[in-house]
Amino acid sequence: MNKYILIGSVSGIGGWQLYTEARYNYLKNDCDVYIVSPSINAMQLSGFEEEKILIVPEIFMPTYVYTKKQIFRIIKKIGKTINIDKSDGLFIEATTIAATMWGELLAKTYGGVCYSYILQSHIDCLSKEEKKFLKFKYDNNLLSGMATQTIPEIFKDFYDPQGDVRFLSASWESPLSDTKKQIEFLESLKNDADTKIIGYFGNLAKPHFKKLCEFVRSYCDNRPDRKFVFLSIGSSNDKSSEEVQYKSCKLNNCISYNIPSVYPVPHTYFEYMDVCIASWGCSVVAARAGVSTIRLIDDVDIKPQGIMGVTIIKMPFNDIPPCSESLEMLLDNILIENKYQNIEFVFPNTDNKARQKKISDTLKPFVRDAQSIGYYDVFNIKCCGGRKNNLIKLMNNAFGISITNKIVKLIKILKSMMKK
Repeated sequence: MNKYILIGSVSGIGGWQLYTEARYNYLKNDCDVYIVSPSINAMQLSGFEEEKILIVPEIFMPTYVYTKKQIFRIIKKIGKTINIDKSDGLFIEATTIAATMWGELLAKTYGGVCYSYILQSHIDCLSKEEKKFLKFKYDNNLLSGMATQTIPEIFKDFYDPQGDVRFLSASWESPLSDTKKQIEFLESLKNDADTKIIGYFGNLAKPHFKKLCEFVRSYCDNRPDRKFVFLSIGSSNDKSSEEVQYKSCKLNNCISYNIPSVYPVPHTYFEYMDVCIASWGCSVVAARAGVSTIRLIDDVDIKPQGIMGVTIIKMPFNDIPPCSESLEMLLDNILIENKYQNIEFVFPNTDNKARQKKISDTLKPFVRDAQSIGYYDVFNIKCCGGRKNNLIKLMNNAFGISITNKIVKLIKILKSMMKK
């Protein structure tokens, strides 16, 4: 049976993680599927066989922050654990830019093919060398994005795809559960008409969450005659976002409450909310749960795209421009003026299996002749991304990966303590 490796994050709950779960379950009956993830809490999702998940924390970072010796050791560890043989017909689906670098090296080492399906909703400033690498993947039809803006954003100021944006819509099953799980604190507020619960659903590590916390504080502070609860469902890896939420939204008329990531997500959690704010796939999940949902345009800013089921109806949702109303105006419309009562979001008919098949047909696993395509020399991608990456590379070279990771964690802890 051919080997299929999915490289990417599967921790927490979000569109990225849910796609990995759906992809794994779609493929597992036809090929030998493995997950290679940097995450330590990858077992939150369902359907995975424990022996098919390999946790490699190092692949969270791009290859260029490590020495060649360290890289080859990591590649060898992956190959040995998964028991890859050059006769396996190896196909690798990498879902981040960093994972694509690792996937290319794995493919070159074991004679496979690495397809880059970028699920990142925010593309950091890429170097010219990184763009050259991704252009190589693009030219060989081995690169797609999960939104129409992904490919143009990757090649900004480098290459004009002229409309050929290689867009593939990701697909997943709903993570909602019918399990009745009640929270006493929120239950007591559920029927209190004077208290409005502003919800957030998604990965708390996303850049826009901390900005949202500051916004909620300002929003509540400017309405002292009303009572609010800011309820977040999700987690961040280092708990820094949770700290920001509790610290920012500590007001006389606002209480903060966090429900850590859980899978599947009980439907009852959303029943507590008067409104939910979310982005990307998480906004779809919240809307399916029946709560009035304001969708943010991306993971960086808190600019609203609109309200699911009112101004956002037709797919693909990502192509809809930002709405003219501010986030403050939309919250007032929902919480104070009750303008959109009894919203019923009507989804277009979608067949998840059909969409998964479309992805497979596009990726064309096990058919491409890797030797005729050739491989990119990933080692030509020099360390970039500012002083942080250069410092990590320097420490990895001087102290090794294990000690460097401990130093980085210690620095984060010290920074957190200083902020307090």
